[in-house]
Amino acid sequence: PDMDAEPAQYQLTWVPEGYQEVFSDLADGEGAAVYSNIAGQYLQFSYVSDPNDSNLFIITDSAIHYEVSVGEYRADYWESTDSEVSSCVVWTDENEHVFYVAGFFSEDELIKIAKSVEIIK
Repeated sequence: PDMDAEPAQYQLTWVPEGYQEVFSDLADGEGAAVYSNIAGQYLQFSYVSDPNDSNLFIITDSAIHYEVSVGEYRADYWESTDSEVSSCVVWTDENEHVFYVAGFFSEDELIKIAKSVEIIK
């Protein structure tokens, strides 16, 4: 990892049709954004530059774990088996920045959303 890599801001460049941003706090080094649709379902995106300074909790009791790829990165996909709990994908880039995307989507849709993450600055 490039330990001198500057903390950056990231954003999603693609969200499924019908989702609008309802919250955004994107800062250098860490950030989060939440999107919602008319049915009240949420899409959550977050990132952190220092994985040792992160509190990321994933409910795994009702989830099936798969290893997947987000572009060139190995990722963990947690498929929820509970209709009240969203599925999520988590991955780390070459600078050990941690990314998280969660929502009530299929694996393919979540990976498509994850692949749309782009650096702002």
